[in-house]
Amino acid sequence: MTNMKTLLILLFLHSVTMTVPRDAAAQDTAARQDWQVYPPSGMPSGTNVTEGDAASLTERELSAQAHYLMGTFRVTARAEDRVVLRTDGKEGGARVVALYPPSIPTPAEGEKVVRDATCGFRIIDIRRGGDGQLTIYVRNITRPKDA
Repeated sequence: MTNMKTLLILLFLHSVTMTVPRDAAAQDTAARQDWQVYPPSGMPSGTNVTEGDAASLTERELSAQAHYLMGTFRVTARAEDRVVLRTDGKEGGARVVALYPPSIPTPAEGEKVVRDATCGFRIIDIRRGGDGQLTIYVRNITRPKDA
């Protein structure tokens, strides 16, 4: 049973990795070497948004200024440099693919992740699939509060 679950998670992570938009994947690869990480409350200025707010952002708004995703999430899948998050306690909400820099370990599957105005995830892209599933691609740009 455990091997089957692991296989399903790996297949899911592979499919998520394969569906990262080309421009977001290119940004991630190009910027990984010098990915700026900030202390809590030290992020560049931007607009804090919830999952619901993020759904209505346009590409133009995303490119005009930084937007930071806030909320309480649960890790549903994990890879070395990214996790898949769902809003804690909410079925059918947006899928959040969070990329992590090499200097910050990814949280474990099942772990609760809380982001607020002092340490939001930087939104890099938002896509809606053919099935209507909203996926928000973000970067973790703040060091953990306890680090």
